[in-house]
Amino acid sequence: MTIDTCIVALLTSVNTLGLDGIHPAIAQFLAALKASKKDPDSPSFHEAMTGPYQEEFWEAMHVKVSESENHQCWDVVASTTNVPEGAKVLPVMWVFKIKLFPDGR
Repeated sequence: MTIDTCIVALLTSVNTLGLDGIHPAIAQFLAALKASKKDPDSPSFHEAMTGPYQEEFWEAMHVKVSESENHQCWDVVASTTNVPEGAKVLPVMWVFKIKLFPDGR
């Protein structure tokens, strides 16, 4: 069984049974995977950066990074070998959503 087959089986089970009883982290992963595969309003990074709203996505990314820098939310490190002892490097993931309504939905 390939990983793709496993993911399809899991998503089919989720569609049929819902997310009740599944570990929260797995449920979150599956919900994100399901959204990324089927929701045209949640584009992948490539779709966001090459699609019709690419300028808006670039601007939103610039605003988010600027806000985070202004609030000193992180320190830039050259590599994981330069991380102070006891500190952890957190991965970054951009999640895009096309908002269809003025209230942000």
